[in-house]
Amino acid sequence: MLWRHGFFWDYGGVPPATQVFWASLTFVDPTGVVLVVLWPAAGVWLTLAIIVSDVAHNTWFGLIHGMTADWMYYSQVAMPAISQQPPSSRRASSDCQSRRPSAMR
Repeated sequence: MLWRHGFFWDYGGVPPATQVFWASLTFVDPTGVVLVVLWPAAGVWLTLAIIVSDVAHNTWFGLIHGMTADWMYYSQVAMPAISQQPPSSRRASSDCQSRRPSAMR
């Protein structure tokens, strides 16, 4: 939508801070993806910060503007819990990496 409406599109009349926040996600979200690939620890922390700030903002926005929660909101709220990887999975992942043939390391 950014290429179609520009960075300062009003999203149908939302406050300027919301406009900037939602438009900035166009750049911040891909940055999180790149960091997850290149520097996983930093990427995971940035992605978590994006999710938490987005849920907090959208919760505030919905409460202020009288919006009712729907499946999209609930899926966004559930995302941090769903995306958490249990410690046993991380250990299994590192075990698999140590068993790779030396040519693949």
